[in-house]
Amino acid sequence: MTDITPTNTISAMIPEVYAKKLARQNKQYTRFIERNCNRNWEGDIRGFGDVVNIALPKADNISVAITADTTDVCPVAVGVTADNLKLTINNVATFSMKFSDTEQVQSQFNLLDGYGALAMQKLGDLKDKQVMKYVIQKVVTAGTNLIGTAAAPQAVTKDDIYDYVVDLAVFLTESGALNGDGYYTFAGNEEEPEYLMPVLTVTPKIFGLMLKSTQLTHPTAAGDEVVKRGEQSMMGGFEIDKNTVLAKFTSTDITDLADGAQVCIASTKMATTYANQLTKVEKLRDPDCFADIVRGIELYGFEVIHPEAAAVAFFNIGAAANTSL
Repeated sequence: MTDITPTNTISAMIPEVYAKKLARQNKQYTRFIERNCNRNWEGDIRGFGDVVNIALPKADNISVAITADTTDVCPVAVGVTADNLKLTINNVATFSMKFSDTEQVQSQFNLLDGYGALAMQKLGDLKDKQVMKYVIQKVVTAGTNLIGTAAAPQAVTKDDIYDYVVDLAVFLTESGALNGDGYYTFAGNEEEPEYLMPVLTVTPKIFGLMLKSTQLTHPTAAGDEVVKRGEQSMMGGFEIDKNTVLAKFTSTDITDLADGAQVCIASTKMATTYANQLTKVEKLRDPDCFADIVRGIELYGFEVIHPEAAAVAFFNIGAAANTSL
């Protein structure tokens, strides 16, 4: 009988353990389209390249006669006109990935589902950035509802960030986008009117200033919660949405944008309309090799129909008062 010689190494006996999940990279935190765009004309879209003509009535050319006189008064007729806009499905985003049978067997991960979901996340980030960029351009072109400029951002600190948030709310109220109570009327898919708050989309650094704001941290029950939880969902009449994609805007995206500038967008859902005609993800076998192909396509379009229902702030964080940022 052959002797069995013991060994001190046991590494070869320890099996390699595979998690049954695909480790996804961090998703950029953004949901701008979901919170800031309406889909009022999406049902009129039929295919790529389709155009929906949108007529926006002008309230300022309607003659209304009000009199305390007992005599009959007929107002002078004024021709009624409308602003005509076009919503076009003129954007297409696609992705395609191939996974060999060998990779799928050896990895022990669900590569198809995992990477398919990751691709859809990236598509969401791409679309959000496109829409945010377009809204900013429209507000800048209008020349109103602006704080600072791309080239000369407004200096802001934790002590006055609340003041500027209030100024953004005043812009939207004066333009008629908000009523006197700070809300706007919106009809959802059920066509039942809701009274909603506007959304202020900010970069993580501006959100950090909000958390440090003395208006939110002085000794109150609400202030205690802000300090403990490090979160704040409302400020100055806005729902607050921190957005990491917005923080990545550069002068390539916005003309003359200064280094370090922080861009913020205040908006209601009445400002921008978005339409999605097709989103499809499919799996098929590669005819030329042992592999699966996952591919997807999305057709969509968007338009700013009420630029007065949006406001933009270009901020520069004051270094002296906020050295930690």
